[in-house]
Amino acid sequence: MESNVPTLPTGKTIEEEKPFIAKFQISREDAVNHYRDWIGTKSFVPKDLDIAGNLDKIKGIYVPIWLFEVSAKSDWRGGYNETHYRTVTKTKYDHATHNYVDYVDSEPYPVWKPMHGVHRQNYRILVPASNDITQAEIEKWPFEVSELQKYDATRLVEWDVVEAELNYSDASDICNRRIGDSEHKECKKLVAQLNDYNPQSTFNFSSLVLLPIFGLSYTYKDKPYSNQINGLTGEVYGKVPVDWIKKLLVIAALVVAVVAFVYFIISQNR
Repeated sequence: MESNVPTLPTGKTIEEEKPFIAKFQISREDAVNHYRDWIGTKSFVPKDLDIAGNLDKIKGIYVPIWLFEVSAKSDWRGGYNETHYRTVTKTKYDHATHNYVDYVDSEPYPVWKPMHGVHRQNYRILVPASNDITQAEIEKWPFEVSELQKYDATRLVEWDVVEAELNYSDASDICNRRIGDSEHKECKKLVAQLNDYNPQSTFNFSSLVLLPIFGLSYTYKDKPYSNQINGLTGEVYGKVPVDWIKKLLVIAALVVAVVAFVYFIISQNR
C-alpha cells in the first residue's frame, strides 16, 4: 500500500498496465472538513474519541477497480399457457329419476403459446480490485469514462497507490456472472415462462481505474475502524465507535417520556 508503483497480479506494474485515473476533485483540507461535519452528525460518538488526532491521519490514496462497459444481447425462448375451452359430454346421477344422465359441459384446457425474442442492454460494471474498498462504496463514485485521465506517473507522485489484488481474468468472470444474472432477470420479465436464454457480451471498454479516496484508519478500545472520504464528492463512508451507555440512557429517557405522555392522556379522559 505504500508503494507508488505496486505490482499487479499479472506481474505487471501500474506503469506497465497504465490504468486510467479519476483525478482528485477535493483537497485534503476539504476532506478533513467533510469528515469533521460528518462525524459531527453522529449523536453517540464517545467523548474520549480523539477526533482531532484522527483528522491528522487522513491521507489521500488511489484505490484500483476494474471498469467494464458492456453491451449485452440475449436470445430468449419461452411462452405461456393460453386457456381454451372445449365442449365435453359428462355423466351425472339424477336423483329425481334415479338414473344416470348425460349432459354437455364446457371444459378448460391449456394451449402452449411459444414466444421468442431478443433482449439488449448496456451495462457499466465496477469490480473492486482491492479489499480497501467495497462494492457498495464504488457504486457511489459518479464518474464517466470521458472524464478519466490517461495514465501519467507524475499524477501519482504525491499519493499512495493501493495494490491491485484481482487480475483482469477474474474480474471479467465476475462481470460476466453479474451480466448473466441480470439478463436472466430481465428476460424473465418478458415472458410468463422462460425456458432458455443465451446472453452474449461485447466489451466496449475495460480497464483498471484508480479511484481517489481519502482514507482514515484508527483503533478505539482495541477495535479497528476505517473511514473513507470520496475524493470526487466528499461523501464519507464507514462506521464510528458508539457510546452505548449514552445511547441506552437516551432510549430510556424516550421510553419514560412516552409512558408519561400516555399516562397523561389516559388520566385526562377519565
